[in-house]
Amino acid sequence: MSDRDKIAPSVDDLMPRLKAEVVAEKAGSTVEYVVMGQSGFLGGAVVQAMKEQKRSFACIPSGVRLDDRKTIAEFLDRWKPKYFICAAGTAGRPNIGWCESNKGETIDINVTGQLNVAELCRQRNVHCTLFGTGCLYYYDKDHPKGSGKAYTEEDAPNFTGNFYGRMRIALENLVRQYDNVLSLRIAFPVDSQGHPRSLQSKLCKYPKITSTLTSYTIIDSLFPLIPEMAKKNLTGVYNFTNPGVTTNKFILSMYKKYVNPEHSWVDAEEQVTSVPRAFSELDMTKLLKDFPDIPHVEKAVEASMKKLGEIVKKKKEEAA
Repeated sequence: MSDRDKIAPSVDDLMPRLKAEVVAEKAGSTVEYVVMGQSGFLGGAVVQAMKEQKRSFACIPSGVRLDDRKTIAEFLDRWKPKYFICAAGTAGRPNIGWCESNKGETIDINVTGQLNVAELCRQRNVHCTLFGTGCLYYYDKDHPKGSGKAYTEEDAPNFTGNFYGRMRIALENLVRQYDNVLSLRIAFPVDSQGHPRSLQSKLCKYPKITSTLTSYTIIDSLFPLIPEMAKKNLTGVYNFTNPGVTTNKFILSMYKKYVNPEHSWVDAEEQVTSVPRAFSELDMTKLLKDFPDIPHVEKAVEASMKKLGEIVKKKKEEAA
């Protein structure tokens, strides 16, 4: 085993206690929260927040699909939750390009499946949280890059450059009709656990990166808010990123400072094309009304990379 493998986070480190016992833990008893999609990147972060906050919750088994309304309904009727958090979905493998050639399956998971959950919850008067995307806009003449003029939840999306995004827009328009649904717009998620699906883990694989000011979701500072957002009965669409904007270069600079001083990359010039890319600043006024202490994105990035560095250092010491 290489030194790199020795210090790499294990499955258990990345998704603590996300095995069958999480489901069995509350079997046969009522709970406040039910989580679906707990074995994925974002679902694992939700479960971690639940554990740290000592919330009463249970998880739908990983083998249950979003189109299995009968089984999901059985769990809802058994556990009688007040709140349902659905982190199940697909962003494609290895990336959203997969959705272009698998349109039927993308619709089934990211549109029809999400509506299944929303409707099952509506029928039982259960608050339902769904995860969407914040990559719905690009800078334009009314929202120039670096101007501080950010997109609100009520601005019509102007980025339709990929099938994944178009289906997220379609879902968002539909769930706005549900009075029990909270839809969170997540963009370029960064974590402190080194999950392979986190943005910084992806960036580290590339010898060259481009950097454009944009909004980011820093999981450590935002995901702990999700249980309380449900409890406050917040509904509708929310931009779910940290205040302010930063760049991929800043994120890697913090990674280099706290995690791996030997990491290097080349800053590539951003290519000017006629096709816009989904970089923008999202307005955080709505979320900050209920949670005014959310840190600026760069402060949150630095805190996450510092924590990741501590985890990596501890693993190196244990492996020595």
